[in-house]
Amino acid sequence: MVNNPSNFTNTDSVWQEKYQAKKLLQALSNPDLQIKQGNQFLAQNKLAEAIACYRRAIKLDPQSTPAHQQLALALKQQGKLAEASTHYRQAIDSRITTAKDAASDRPSPNNLAEIAQIYLQQAYCFETQGEWKRAIIACQEALNCDPQLAEAYKTWGDNIQKLGNPTEAMGYYAKALAIKPDYAEVCLNLGSLAFTQQQWQLAINYYKKATAIDSYSASAYRNLARVYKKLGKQQLMLDCWYQALQLEPKQAEIAEHCNLAKIMAKSGLTARAIACYQQAIRLQPNLAQTYLALGQLLVSQDKPQQALAVYQQGLKYNPRDAAINFQLAQLLVANQAESEAIVYYQQAIKTQPNDWSAYFYLGNTLVKQQKYAEAASCYQQAVKLNPDYLTVYLYLAEVLLRLKQWQQASKYCQQGLNLDDQKWQLYDYLGIALLQQQKYAEAIAIYHRCLQLNPEAIDSYRNLGTALLGEQRWSEAVACYQQVIRREPNCWESYRKIGEALMQQQQWEQAAIALSQSIKLKEDETWSYHHLGMAFIRLERWPEAEQALQRSIELNPGFPWSYYHLGDALARQQKWQKATEAYRYFLTKEANAYAYERLGDNLIKQAQPFSVEAKSLREEAGQCYYRAIEVDRDYLQPYYKLLELKPYAPEVYFLLAETYARQEEWATAIIFYQIGLQIDSNFPEVHFELGLVLEQQQQFNDAIVHYQSAVNFNPQEPKYSRHLQEVLLKNRMLNVKC
Repeated sequence: MVNNPSNFTNTDSVWQEKYQAKKLLQALSNPDLQIKQGNQFLAQNKLAEAIACYRRAIKLDPQSTPAHQQLALALKQQGKLAEASTHYRQAIDSRITTAKDAASDRPSPNNLAEIAQIYLQQAYCFETQGEWKRAIIACQEALNCDPQLAEAYKTWGDNIQKLGNPTEAMGYYAKALAIKPDYAEVCLNLGSLAFTQQQWQLAINYYKKATAIDSYSASAYRNLARVYKKLGKQQLMLDCWYQALQLEPKQAEIAEHCNLAKIMAKSGLTARAIACYQQAIRLQPNLAQTYLALGQLLVSQDKPQQALAVYQQGLKYNPRDAAINFQLAQLLVANQAESEAIVYYQQAIKTQPNDWSAYFYLGNTLVKQQKYAEAASCYQQAVKLNPDYLTVYLYLAEVLLRLKQWQQASKYCQQGLNLDDQKWQLYDYLGIALLQQQKYAEAIAIYHRCLQLNPEAIDSYRNLGTALLGEQRWSEAVACYQQVIRREPNCWESYRKIGEALMQQQQWEQAAIALSQSIKLKEDETWSYHHLGMAFIRLERWPEAEQALQRSIELNPGFPWSYYHLGDALARQQKWQKATEAYRYFLTKEANAYAYERLGDNLIKQAQPFSVEAKSLREEAGQCYYRAIEVDRDYLQPYYKLLELKPYAPEVYFLLAETYARQEEWATAIIFYQIGLQIDSNFPEVHFELGLVLEQQQQFNDAIVHYQSAVNFNPQEPKYSRHLQEVLLKNRMLNVKC
C-alpha cells in the first residue's frame, strides 16, 4: 500500500494543534507561568492583560506573594490605589506566613528584608492616596522588618511633613541620612524644608549636596534655581534652570523652554538660548513661534544660513504661516536672493492679506529687481492698509517718478506731507514731479520750503536752479547754482548752468568764465564747449570761438548747431572754404533759412571777380537764397540778397511782393508787384494778385486795369473775369454815389 504524503501532513497538523492546546492548558493551570506572562505584559505597559494574568495566578494560588505584589504594582499604575493597598497587605501576610523560620517561628533575615520592601510599596500607595497616617504605619512595619531601610525613614518623613510637622520630618530625614549618607532625595527634601523656612544658604547646601550625589537630578537644579532667584543671583539662577531643563526636558512646558531662551538671550548667553529653543522644537516641532524666535536670534548672531534652515524647517510644519514666510523672505533679501524672497512674501500676503508690511517689503524687493510697476502696486496697497506709515509714501513717490507718472507722484507726495509737513525728501520728490510737468512756479515754491528744512540738500538746489531757468529768472538761477558750488566746488554742471543763465542776460564775459571753469572740471562735456563757443562769438573772439566749437563737434559730431556757429566763427575770420563746409554739413541735418542765407553770403565772398568759379559760386549762392525763401517765406533778407544777384528776375519781385502782402504792408507789396511787371508783364496770375491788393486798397481803377490784363492774357480763367466784373460794379456804384 502506497502512503499518501497528504496523510502525513494532516497528521502533523493535528499533533501540532494538540501540542499547543496542551501547552496553553499547562500555562492556564500554572500560577508561576501566569505571573511570568503578566510581567511580560506589564513591561509592555499592557496593564489590563497583566492584571488578568496576575488575577489568574492568585486564583490558582491565593498565597502567592509575587502574584499579589505584582498585581498591586499594576493596579497602582492604573490608579486603583485602594485595591493596590489591599494586595500589598495580602502580599505581606502571605510572605510572613510562608517565610517563617521553623525554629523561631519568625521569618528569616532575607525574608524580612523582602517583607520590608512590600511594606514600603504599600506606604507609597497610601501616600499616593493621601492616607498619610496609614503610610506612616506601613513605614513603621517596614522598619520593624528592616531597621536599616533608609527609604522607609525618608517616606515616613515625607508623610509627617504632609501632616504639617516639618520639624519632626527633619528627624526622620536625619535617620535616613545616617543609614544612607548619599541619599540625594533626602537632601532634596531637607533643602525644600529650608526653602520654606527661608533659610537660603542651608537650602543651597542641601541642594548642592543632592547634585553632588546625583549630578543628573533635575529637581535639585530646578530648586537651586528657585533659591538663586530669591537671592537675585541671575547668572546662577540661569545656570541651574538651564541644567534642569537639559536633564529633564520633557518635565517642563514648551513655554518654560522658550521663556528661559529669551532670558538667556537677553543675558548674552546666546548658545544656551539657542539650545533651549532647539529643545523646545524637538519636544513640539509644529509650534511656529519657536521657529520664529530661534530664527530671529540666529539672524541677530549673524548666522544667516542656520536661520534659513530653521525657517525652512518651520515651514515644513507650518507652510502657510505668514510670519515664518515673511521672516524667511527678509533673510533671503539680506542674502541677495530676491527672486526666492518674492515667492515667500507673496505666500505671506496670501495667508495674511491685510499685513501692510509684507506689501511694503515686497515692493522694496521688486524695486531691487527693477520691476517698478509691480513695486508701485505693492506700495499703493501698503498705503491703503496703513495710511499713517510715512516711509511708504517716500518709496512710492520715488518709484512713480521712475515710471514717469508725474501726477500720481505729486498726489502721494502731498498725502505724505499731510502726515508730516517737515519731511524734506517729500518736498524734493514733489518738486521733481512738478518740474517734469513744467510747473516751474509751483516747483520753485516747493524747493524753497525743502531747502528751509534741509539747507544742505544739494540736489534740491540743482532742481531749484532748473525751475528758475524755466521761469527765466536768470539772476536767481545763478545764485542758486552758486550755492551748489559752495557745497560742491567741483560741480562742473553748475558752472555750465551759470554760464547759460549769464548768456541769457547777455553777460558774455562772465558766461565765458563760468563755461571755461566747467570745461576745466570736465573736459569731455560737449555742451560747455558749444555754449562757450557761442559766448566767444558774441564777444567777437573768433579764434577762441572756432576752437571751442571744433571741440564740441569732436565730442558730439551729430549735433548740427555747433557746425552752424562754427561757420559763423570761420566766416568772420574769412576762412570761407571751411565756413562753407560747416554750413553745408549743418544743412544736411536741418533746413534753416538763416543757414542757407549764410551759406549764400559765404559763397559770394568766395566769388572773386573774373575768376573761373565766380559764376558757379554766384549761381549756387542764388540757389541758397531761394532755399532760404522756401524754408521761411516771411524772412526778408534772402529776397534782397537774391535781387542783388538777379536784379532783373521778375519772379523774385513777385515773391517779395507776396510776402509784404501777407504781412499786410500793401503799399510796399504794390511797389514790388509793379517793378516785377515792368520787367515782364506776361504774368496773368501776378496781374490778378496785384488787382486783389489794389481792390483791397479800394484803388478800383488800377485794379480794373490789372484784372483786364489778366483776362487778356488768359480769358479762359473764370476767376479773372469774375473779379473784373465785381470791381467794375463796385467802381460804378462808387461813381454814382459821387
